[in-house]
Amino acid sequence: MQASKTVAHADDELRARLTSNIPRPAIGKHVLIAGLSGMNNQLFKQLVELQGCTSMVTDDGEEGFQAAVKSGPDLIIVDAMGSVGFKLARSLRGDERTRDIPLIVVSSHNEDAIIATGHDVYDELVAKPIRVLDFLKLLDKWLLPT
Repeated sequence: MQASKTVAHADDELRARLTSNIPRPAIGKHVLIAGLSGMNNQLFKQLVELQGCTSMVTDDGEEGFQAAVKSGPDLIIVDAMGSVGFKLARSLRGDERTRDIPLIVVSSHNEDAIIATGHDVYDELVAKPIRVLDFLKLLDKWLLPT
């Protein structure tokens, strides 16, 4: 019973933060957001900053890879709208400078199709449309100490 109350309290806290649009105090984490869609990038940026993190937005090609190498983020979110996003994810996983950075891929593609094409190079896959509350919980999972 106590565990369910704790989860409910955490959900209430996240909902309150969303409703008020007041970010939590800074947690000292930096998130790189890479993708082609300006609208999606702005949504991810807003959610990341609501969770008390700083963020940087880039495109999902070479610019995204170079930003990851240069800035050494605590988490990378790739909005994989096409093959370029998945190529970026593969490049990040294949490079020793970035392979250990947690990677969330957001895609409208079916996960079975992603796996079948060999693009399953992520820590978490989030299907579009995203569920905002679940996305905030996912950010906390990867960014907050356990």
